[in-house]
Amino acid sequence: MVGIGSLTTMGFGVPGTNTLWISRESLTLFDRGGAATLSWKMRREPREPSRFASNSGARTLDSAAMGTAIIITGMHRSGTSLLANLLSEAGIVVGDRLMEATEFNQKGYFEDLDFQEFHQSIIDQLDPRSLYDLEPRGGFGLGETHRTRAQQIIDARHEPELWGWKDPRTVLFLDFWAEVVPSARIIFIYRSAEQVVDSLRRRRDPLLRYCFPGARVLNWLGFQLFRRGRAIETWRRYNAALVKFAKANPDRACVVELEKVEEQLPALIDHMRESWGLPVAEVNVESVLDGKLLHTSPAADLTLACARHPGVEAVTAELRELSSRWTNNAR
Repeated sequence: MVGIGSLTTMGFGVPGTNTLWISRESLTLFDRGGAATLSWKMRREPREPSRFASNSGARTLDSAAMGTAIIITGMHRSGTSLLANLLSEAGIVVGDRLMEATEFNQKGYFEDLDFQEFHQSIIDQLDPRSLYDLEPRGGFGLGETHRTRAQQIIDARHEPELWGWKDPRTVLFLDFWAEVVPSARIIFIYRSAEQVVDSLRRRRDPLLRYCFPGARVLNWLGFQLFRRGRAIETWRRYNAALVKFAKANPDRACVVELEKVEEQLPALIDHMRESWGLPVAEVNVESVLDGKLLHTSPAADLTLACARHPGVEAVTAELRELSSRWTNNAR
């Protein structure tokens, strides 16, 4: 099975056999090697031009912005949901089928499940632990099947409006999406290593916990089974990857610091308007931002471990430089 994207986008098959993808746009049959053998286009009824709400009322986007995709991503627990929330207020449509809020993201994830499920299906096929590993052995094995599926997801959203998606997993597939959507603009957000690792520890992700006979008993007794070193290394790898991409693509990517998002957002809106030519609206940050959800006090062991971890200091310095590079020239 290639994966199941949504109720209206599905793939049927088993490994080593033919695979059938069905979406709102088309029906495609792939052979065992991943090559498309048959394809049918679905007829779609014309839709009215989309509108977005701004502080000055609703307006129709001009043709210059048609199909412009904004990708919002960064390391897990780094504020990608908050940034997606803010940019949706600015007029970017981040999806219709979004992940529901939980105790860890009380205001919602603003995460398009079609993209999330697409990414997760690739990760699960290889190894679920690849979610925290940017360098799986042999790579993710992305081929024509994945490119076709990705294009189907994109085609379903090709409307005369600003649109995009948010998913931290996108960091694992930056080069893939840069090829599939060459006109996309990418907005990265980062958070300090100790803040991210503290959030991951409080979330108790099973992929970041030691697993061995008797582990449940030790956990019940209060022993810490959190894989701190792996969490810190994951932070370093994710952020090193976004630094590399942002430096290689300065005209289509920018970096925001979570702790400074309130002061950087107006500059980001200006940058999107002036440098990228996108008609985004002003945003009332205070109506969305909840400082209590952003700032925590990580334990001393996390702060010390992050400071000592190889590469964290260097990556942090590069992130700060990238986030200040474009904000210094705005407003």
